[in-house]
Amino acid sequence: MSTKSFWRFIRVLSLLHLLVLIPSHAKAQTLEGMPVVSVGIEGNQLVSSQLIRAQLRVREGRPFVPSDIQKDISRLFSLGYFSDIKADVERLDSGVSVTYVVEERKIIREVLILGNKKINEDDIRAVIRARRGETYIPTLLEQDIQAIRQLYRSKGYAEAVVQSSYREISPTEVEVVYEITEGQKARVRQIIVEGNQVFSDRTIRKAMQQKARFLWFGSMFDEQVLEQDIDRIKSLYANRGYVDADVTDADVEFYAEGKRARIRVTVNEGAQYFVDSIGVEGNTAFLDAQLLPLVTSEPGSFYNRDQVERDGFAVQTFYADQGYILAGVRPRLDIDREQKQIDVTYHVAERDLIYVGKVDIRGNVKTKDEVIRREINILPGERFDGSKIRRSRQKLLNTQFYKDVLIDTAPTRFEPDLIPPPPAGEPAEEQTGGEVEAAYDPDFRDIIFEVEEQKTGTFNFGAGYSSNDALIGQIQITQNNFDLFNPPSFTGAGQRFDLIARPGTVLSEYRLALTEPYFLGYPFAAGFDLYYTDREYDEYDQTAIGAGIRFGKRITDFSSVGLGYSLSEYDIADVDEDAPVAIQEEEGSRTKSSMSLNLTNDTRDSYIEPRTGHRYNTALEFAGGPLGAQTDLVKLVGEARWYRPFGEKIILMSRLEAGIVEEYGDSDFVPLFDRFFSGGATSVRGYDYREVGPRENGDPIGGKALLEGTLELSYPTLEIIRLYAFFDFGQVWREIDDVGQGKINTSAGVGIGLRTPVGPLRLDYGYPLNPDDDQGNGQIHFTTGISF
Repeated sequence: MSTKSFWRFIRVLSLLHLLVLIPSHAKAQTLEGMPVVSVGIEGNQLVSSQLIRAQLRVREGRPFVPSDIQKDISRLFSLGYFSDIKADVERLDSGVSVTYVVEERKIIREVLILGNKKINEDDIRAVIRARRGETYIPTLLEQDIQAIRQLYRSKGYAEAVVQSSYREISPTEVEVVYEITEGQKARVRQIIVEGNQVFSDRTIRKAMQQKARFLWFGSMFDEQVLEQDIDRIKSLYANRGYVDADVTDADVEFYAEGKRARIRVTVNEGAQYFVDSIGVEGNTAFLDAQLLPLVTSEPGSFYNRDQVERDGFAVQTFYADQGYILAGVRPRLDIDREQKQIDVTYHVAERDLIYVGKVDIRGNVKTKDEVIRREINILPGERFDGSKIRRSRQKLLNTQFYKDVLIDTAPTRFEPDLIPPPPAGEPAEEQTGGEVEAAYDPDFRDIIFEVEEQKTGTFNFGAGYSSNDALIGQIQITQNNFDLFNPPSFTGAGQRFDLIARPGTVLSEYRLALTEPYFLGYPFAAGFDLYYTDREYDEYDQTAIGAGIRFGKRITDFSSVGLGYSLSEYDIADVDEDAPVAIQEEEGSRTKSSMSLNLTNDTRDSYIEPRTGHRYNTALEFAGGPLGAQTDLVKLVGEARWYRPFGEKIILMSRLEAGIVEEYGDSDFVPLFDRFFSGGATSVRGYDYREVGPRENGDPIGGKALLEGTLELSYPTLEIIRLYAFFDFGQVWREIDDVGQGKINTSAGVGIGLRTPVGPLRLDYGYPLNPDDDQGNGQIHFTTGISF
């Protein structure tokens, strides 16, 4: 009930009581002037007599004034605590006795909401007036019913039924119950657009989040989403220069017993405006010539509101990168409605240059501070640098220890013993209580990295399937934030530990690995690997057992170098009688002792789902010779990946990989386990596993040179689902001198990816564009998050 309605109700009720009192008015007039000898209060149980008496004009010892009775009743009604008030006036020998008889409103002891499943109870309670402990007013129930129905209607439940009831649980208390029958939520069946000429109906509908039903697709109606869609339509027009465009009406019609909704949007487009000039004002630290190149909007182009705001943010980011983190940039528009032109001026409020006070770490429960600090590029005393801060945040996220990293700043507080004394000859500031109070330096601010930790350890037990490796089981214990010296949790030092057992029908793999990114506290990575693999191919079986150690050093934020040594034994067994001669000649065991050098440059904005940047990796392997064992070879492999966004969602990934290998010394050939193969789910899709490259009698034998590449577009339809379209190419040559001869096999296809709690799933269909006669007409490739 509104305040205005409440007071109207009180006045009407008071008037009714005055009418009741008219017959006794004459009697009261005859008592006027007599002393009031007693004032009584009856009927009150919850409201104190003291509170009631404080509202009365009729008091003991005062002369009786009849009009005071009516005024007292009105004042008591205004409290809102009473549903009825009477005044009994009695003449006594010594004067007048007045008794006020009140009937109290009941108090709401409990408010129950029943039947709600689709809307949270807290959301319903937020729209109703009935509250526990409040006075029970019957008229409020009907208003609450309307409020609940409107809430349901806004969420698409147009036929929701709401009923109210109350139950007296004591003479002074009631229980209020709202019972809801929600019904079925309306699905948007049709969206009608009117008044549009610049944009087609389809373009406007595409800008909206709510979609009309098509087959099994379409949106459930939601009024809040519709309000957001109105803003999206306005933005669509504003980004094409129609700054006065407005949605004058957005009507919703429910039909089919509330199961369908028809939305009718009316647009008033207005005129198109163009940018006449672009300028900057308020800047003193930087010249216009330094700031204007950051602005992409150009005079003569149509006004684009989002672009103008992005340009303002670019200028503000530039200031933050130079230490002016408190600077603000706001575009100011001067609109000439006659010429349909807009002058855009970016007003800069520079503020002061700010330096870093302290670097605080918050939110880390498991991870040690030092593990976080070693990823942070900015140090106390440096001027603020937005680019360093952003890079630090990305490095922290790339560790995958944290769900999110929030950056904040706070004034730098200097402790009393750090406050310098006043210059000679100047008096010290007055102190309070003999203590020096802490001070804040306006030139410094603390930077706060607040991390939200996530689970970094996993224990996986299950099975998967790959079109390359068939059925495979998995028992895996992984801890990305391992600490060998922190029992019993063994977490917090940023080490990586892997214990993997993957028995399968075609491939079986067992591995133990540990990596320390900061060995003995120095910025050098060190680790070891123990591994065993057993792989069945069509023509033979191959097993490998070995161990390796690794060392690494991060050269810059984006570049690192690695050095490793491994000792392995390979065995080729169960060779088919009709296998190629090149395979039969390798039957038996062979050892390999090798060192490897890796160079990596990685500028990706995210290791999980990159949108921009690149990753270059080059690996040089040297085996045999002075290192001993039975395998002498040199192998060089390089891979490059580039990521580029198109719009907000589409990402283009380009991949190019090349490699060569050659034997030397006592070795007469490159063994099977070091040759290159191509084709399958992770290389040239559309072809069978290892089907691209040299073959004998239809069986792949591998080669000494490899070239592969991919162009892949990805588009997220939902947060956990991505669609892909790709083009692959690749070839393997038997000898290095053969590179460039023959054709490059190509394929194209589409795929879908699903991110699940147990790892990503990927399903691709590749179609070979230039296959040989025996290479088929397309392949379905299925992979899981298990790495093979």
